[in-house]
Amino acid sequence: MDELPHNLAAEAGLIGAVMFDNNVFERVRNLLSAEDFFAGEHYHLWTWISELINDGSAVDGTILRERVLGNEIFQYVGGVDYLGQL
Repeated sequence: MDELPHNLAAEAGLIGAVMFDNNVFERVRNLLSAEDFFAGEHYHLWTWISELINDGSAVDGTILRERVLGNEIFQYVGGVDYLGQL
């Protein structure tokens, strides 16, 4: 079976843009869901970001890290190092 088209850099760029400016989320929230991300780590990060924003919280790297620091999946997605890259 052929691999679905994807662009991991674009996924990471979008997540980074949302953490930098939460208004970006408002512009794409009706266009994307976590299931639209090819990379598993991006799926999880988008899910956590969506939950925080939908709960009325601002999101940046520090807030996201604090929310998921004890989560086993957080290490799977690259942990603090990957958040810093975004």
